Amino acid sequence: MRRGVRYALWGLASLLVLVVLVVAWLGGSQSGLRFALGQVRGLLSDRLDVGSAEGSLLGGMRLRDIRYYDPLVGDYRLALVEVAPRSRRLFSGELFLAGVTVEGVDITLAPPSDDTPAADDPFRLPPLHAPLAMQVESLEVRNVAVRQHDGTPVVDIESIDGAARWAGARLAVQQFDVRLQEGELGMTADIDTAADWAGDARVAFNLQWPDQPEPLAGVAQLQGPQDTPTIHLALAQPSAATLDLDWPAGLESRWRLSARSDGFDLDRLLADAPFRRIALSIEGEGDLHTAALDGSVRLDDYGVVLEALSLRRESPRVVLERLALGEADGSGRIDASGEIDLSGDTPVGRIAADWHGINPPLQAPFDQLAASGHVSASGTPSQLRARIDAVAQVNAQQVRLDAQLEGDPQRELRVAPFTLVTGNGQLDGEARLLLADGLGWDATLRAQQFDPGLLLADWPGQVDLDATSTGHVPAGDRDAMRANVEITRLGGQLRQRRLAGGGRLELADRESARTDLDLRLGDNRLRIEGRVGSTMDARLRADLPDPAAFLPDASGHVDADLTAQAAGRRWRSPAASMAKTSPSLMSMLPGCPSTWTHAATSVATTASGSRPPACNWPASTSTRSTSPQAAMRRTTA
Repeated sequence: MRRGVRYALWGLASLLVLVVLVVAWLGGSQSGLRFALGQVRGLLSDRLDVGSAEGSLLGGMRLRDIRYYDPLVGDYRLALVEVAPRSRRLFSGELFLAGVTVEGVDITLAPPSDDTPAADDPFRLPPLHAPLAMQVESLEVRNVAVRQHDGTPVVDIESIDGAARWAGARLAVQQFDVRLQEGELGMTADIDTAADWAGDARVAFNLQWPDQPEPLAGVAQLQGPQDTPTIHLALAQPSAATLDLDWPAGLESRWRLSARSDGFDLDRLLADAPFRRIALSIEGEGDLHTAALDGSVRLDDYGVVLEALSLRRESPRVVLERLALGEADGSGRIDASGEIDLSGDTPVGRIAADWHGINPPLQAPFDQLAASGHVSASGTPSQLRARIDAVAQVNAQQVRLDAQLEGDPQRELRVAPFTLVTGNGQLDGEARLLLADGLGWDATLRAQQFDPGLLLADWPGQVDLDATSTGHVPAGDRDAMRANVEITRLGGQLRQRRLAGGGRLELADRESARTDLDLRLGDNRLRIEGRVGSTMDARLRADLPDPAAFLPDASGHVDADLTAQAAGRRWRSPAASMAKTSPSLMSMLPGCPSTWTHAATSVATTASGSRPPACNWPASTSTRSTSPQAAMRRTTA
């Protein structure tokens, strides 16, 4: 009996020694590390490849050129992984990693799967139980690039620094700082995953994208459990704003929303903001199938009351039952309804809106529009059809607009027909708008007895016009604008004088224009030929027996044939250029004498820059007469 016990003890001791040797070999040698990696590779069906492995499982290891590829998940590559464990802490039942370093992470996501079933139920995170309590004292990740399957960048991360502990079902993140090219994110969390993810997570952010004037900074806080979550967003920069969203009775019940800001400086966030400042107070509630919002919004000095915004989901449709807006300081209002059908591969929608008595805060002559009208639109995101019918007051005249649009709002829209009716006058046209890279256009305009006084109160008349225009303004570079306008027919009357002429204007950029214009207004004739802009070489021929047609206070007779040459100066309007060579008109412009006593002045300026002493002309400008002399006369009262 004793001999049997002795043999059993010797056998157990031998087995323990063998286990210790195997564990020591597996955890303390490089060959053991390679063996373990081979087993992991087999479990992953040979989807894992490791270029080289150094060190041991318990003493610290360094892995290079790691790749995990799964066609359903994507292609994951890591240039270097270093792990520094504290093996002595294993006896306490906890895996303690003093440092984990990862460098050169390149992730290419898999293409989206077409057979992924749509789920109507909310997504729920399962409990997470750690097989072994573990703590990472220092995590350092450098240079992370995530791309779509076609190579489109998703995110580029410069660095991640963190520290966390996972024991049982509890996850505690003491630090998780992410540095991007656009700014920084910092997260902390303390969550019990076994208690339906009860706990809280906090993310502080400070981000600034290209062309954004100032950073967007604030804090987002999420509190659980996930069945009754609470979300709080507080923006601090560029201005204060808050958003609160919660589900007090559970995700399958109703949610509540509240958004507030006493004044958010939108122009400090967006370079081309449509409004400088937005103040809002919005309340809402809903569930998985409905949503309703109301409140007020102030856009700069224009107040809007959100009377109702009601949405309903009837799978596969989303229905806008009602949108009702009213002016806070007026009687204008907007009512709209619509729907989106999501049953196909491409969403199909429609919307209709009516407005009555709208007076947005615009500059004169659009400051008293009292606009009313109707718009209807339908189609897909890449094929839109819309019809606009509107009536408004401009300079106390009624204006009616009728337009139809069709095309891709992201690439190309065709506007045809376009009709603007004012009294007995009418402006018709059609245009092709190119929207893929900035704004391009190809337009044709026809006017019949159209009154320019609608836009320019000092220039009333009835103008007949045929014109075409093409051009392009690149996105983000307005200085590279190119445009041309060609007037093939000009007639009617302007300022109670017969109007005729035509011509062409080509704008190569914002500082250079080539002109060939012939204008006849009453008995006056004006012709301009050449280049005007930063480099000027233009000829102006004027026979103006009635200069009051252009400047109501002018009198006398202007007869000139001038060539203007200049270099290195910016664009000046045609009136300013003419003023430099026409003393008889100078008194009508700012910065020149109010009276001229010359009954007749002979001007024969030369390239040296000689000119009448009464005007302070730019030194870079020279004018010279191309005829024996240019006689300009002005008589004063």
